Amino acid sequence: MVWSIGFDDGFLVRQSMTELDGDIRKIEYVEGPADWNSLGGGFETGKLNLGRAIKPDHVPTKFEWGGAKNRKLPDAIYGRGMLLVSERIKSIIERIEPGTHQFFPIDVFYKSNKGLAAKMYFLNICTRLDSVDHDLTTAKMGNTMWRPDLSGELVFNLDQIGNHHLWHDKHVYNGRMISDELHDAMIEQCISGLVFNKEKTNVEWQPWR
Repeated sequence: MVWSIGFDDGFLVRQSMTELDGDIRKIEYVEGPADWNSLGGGFETGKLNLGRAIKPDHVPTKFEWGGAKNRKLPDAIYGRGMLLVSERIKSIIERIEPGTHQFFPIDVFYKSNKGLAAKMYFLNICTRLDSVDHDLTTAKMGNTMWRPDLSGELVFNLDQIGNHHLWHDKHVYNGRMISDELHDAMIEQCISGLVFNKEKTNVEWQPWR
């Protein structure tokens, strides 16, 4: 099956995040062809979360987190367009899909007392797919993006996804998607800070497949 990733407000993942070095506005993508008829298909400098590898230059190594003093951070926090994950999440992803995605070390400090809150990683997802079934989906496509917020719903195609476990869908806003296997592994390890929303797939619509 297919799951989309969200963030759990119960773990205060929306607390303020500020980079202490680097320059997000200057982060560039590794060379690759443009994909104009999709979200962010020009891969402009400073645009993150597009499912392609980035250059390490200008990636921050230190963040300040606005959470309560000495509060333990969850396994995933999101801020400034960057998904920061714990060693536990990194280990799960690397076990299931080794050598596919980028992990940049990040030290996260408390804003209140400047102490080290956690050692984490900026996870840059490096797989970019058109994983939505265009025939079975009832949502309408805008210029480059599906619009289930207006009407209809998305149906994901397992054949288009293939053996991928973590990807960005290039036509879905905030389209961070994971496979059943990756979802189950995170649930088994009681990963905190993330919520998982089950999405419909073509197998449910076409059970004879």
